[in-house]
Amino acid sequence: MKIKTLCISAIFTATSGIAFAGKYTDAPVTIDMEQMLATGSMTAARFSKNKEELIGCGSRTFTFEDGSTFNWGFCQASLSDEEENAFCFTEDENLIAQINSSSDYSYLTFRWNEEGNCTYVGHSTQSFYIPNKKLMKRK
Repeated sequence: MKIKTLCISAIFTATSGIAFAGKYTDAPVTIDMEQMLATGSMTAARFSKNKEELIGCGSRTFTFEDGSTFNWGFCQASLSDEEENAFCFTEDENLIAQINSSSDYSYLTFRWNEEGNCTYVGHSTQSFYIPNKKLMKRK
């Protein structure tokens, strides 16, 4: 009985690794103008057949002659040239820190208010957002 249990466990362990190895999640950009919410993975946007699709965040720091600094961050998402574009900016240091902690393969989420200020920035960086070799070769 122990041998049977060990064999079943070994088979399950081996096949579960095969079934999930290299998993990729396609998370295309979505923009909800009513909810003031944009989401999507940078990988899905980059390799989308829609040449206008994009999502990302960035930050800038300006240093003035007197030594003072000004920090600001922004997030943007687009599905077309003409409509469904989202953009927000922030001077909130916590949101800027969140922006700066995202990576190349992050899934991004951001919200904005009616004035165009970012009110939330989140990201998830997990292996299933990294494209496989076939996707990387696609142009």
